Amino acid sequence: MALIQLEGISKIYKDGQTNLSALYKVDLNIEKGEMVAVMGPSGAGKSTLLNILGCMDNFSEGEYILDENKISQIPSYELWKVRNKYIGFVFQYFALIKEYSIVDNVSLPLMYANIPYRKRKTLSAETLRNVGLGDIINKKPSQLSGGQQQRVAIARAIVNNPEIILADEPTGSLDQNTGEDIMNLLVNINKTYNKTVIIVTHDPKVSSYCNRVLTLKDGRIVADT
Repeated sequence: MALIQLEGISKIYKDGQTNLSALYKVDLNIEKGEMVAVMGPSGAGKSTLLNILGCMDNFSEGEYILDENKISQIPSYELWKVRNKYIGFVFQYFALIKEYSIVDNVSLPLMYANIPYRKRKTLSAETLRNVGLGDIINKKPSQLSGGQQQRVAIARAIVNNPEIILADEPTGSLDQNTGEDIMNLLVNINKTYNKTVIIVTHDPKVSSYCNRVLTLKDGRIVADT
C-alpha cells in the first residue's frame, strides 16, 4: 500500500452564497521514498493540497489514508500527533523563532514529542551537523544568511525522523546558487534516508530535481509525469 493515498479528495470553500472548489475529486498515490514536485499556476490548489497532506487543513469530500491511517477517523485534537510523527514542514520564509538559538528552534518538534531536554539538545545538535551547521548551533536566526536559515528549517523538519518532508517554495526567497544548495540537501535527505519529499514550486529548475512532477490546474491534477 502506498504511504499516501488520496481518494476523491475535494476542498470546498464558501464565499457568501457561492461555493469555491480549491480541489476537486483528486486521486493520488505517493510511495515511500518518492521525491515529488507539485506545480501549477497561482490558485491551482497547490497550497491546499500541501496543507491537506500535512493534516493542517481538512477536506470536504473523499478520504486521505496516511500509512494505512484514515485521517477522517482521527479526532482533530489528535492530528498534531500524526503531524509530529509523520511530517516535517519547510516553509519559504523559514518560520524560525528569532528569540531562540538555532539549536532550540530545531528541538521544538522533539519538545512536543515529550523527548527529555538533554536528549533534545543532543539530537538537535547532531541534526544541525548533518545539514552543515554544527559549528554555529548557539547563534540566533538573525545572525545567519537566508541559506543557513533554510538549513535550520530543514534540520527542524527532519529532527524527529518523520516519513514525509513537505516543502512550500523552499528556494523562493533564496538566490540561485543558495537555492541549488538547498535542493541538493533535500535530494540527499531523500536518497540517503529514503524520506518522501513533496515540494510545491513555481520553478522548473526546482522540479527538475524531483523524479515525479504533478501539475495542478483549477483544483485538478492535469499531469503526472
